[in-house]
Amino acid sequence: MALSRMLAGAARRPGHRRIRLGPLSRADVARVVSGETGQHAGGGVGERIHARTGGNPFLIVELSRHVAGEGVLTAETAARAGVPSAVRDVVRGRMAGLDEDTRHLLRAAALIGAEGDIGLLARVADVDARSCLDRLDELEALALLGPARSDPRSFRFRHDLVRESVATSTPLRQRTRLHLRIADALDDAAPAGGPVSERVAHHLWAAGPLADPVRTASALSRAAA
Repeated sequence: MALSRMLAGAARRPGHRRIRLGPLSRADVARVVSGETGQHAGGGVGERIHARTGGNPFLIVELSRHVAGEGVLTAETAARAGVPSAVRDVVRGRMAGLDEDTRHLLRAAALIGAEGDIGLLARVADVDARSCLDRLDELEALALLGPARSDPRSFRFRHDLVRESVATSTPLRQRTRLHLRIADALDDAAPAGGPVSERVAHHLWAAGPLADPVRTASALSRAAA
């Protein structure tokens, strides 16, 4: 509230101009990575880091340092590196004030993917559409996720690195249960062997012992076909 009042006051001053800063481009990301690490960010490194950070400067710097700390900077290491501790701390801090139901919804969204259907999310989290939207509003206010750009029926994480942080911090047993619920919801929404077959197979595999092994094997076979 104090920040909002300060910005409102500044907006009334003569000569005020607000500059909206967007995400960095892939070329800018490559330059930042090279400057932070002292290593050349070619060979797809900049593209990989841009994809995971969405061009957010803070995330770019932290991920660059994290990857460089593990050795030679390559596209593969940039894609496979874990979430930097500073990013985990920021995400954990934003989640700290959430109630358990909203935290559960956020974790379900993170396991569904970078972008997903709100109806699917509501089924997985076992809430009605109105409650789902109310909780998504709260998460959007915390800049964790928001609506997809062109589809009001979908949600989208602002940065995939944030989604990864939420997903990897989800307790293992809760994670396996959520994967099974996602697979069930996807199966209910589309016929077996449909366009979601690869996603169903992934979630059944991730559900581990909770999923029927015959069902998992069949799903993997369909996805491979």
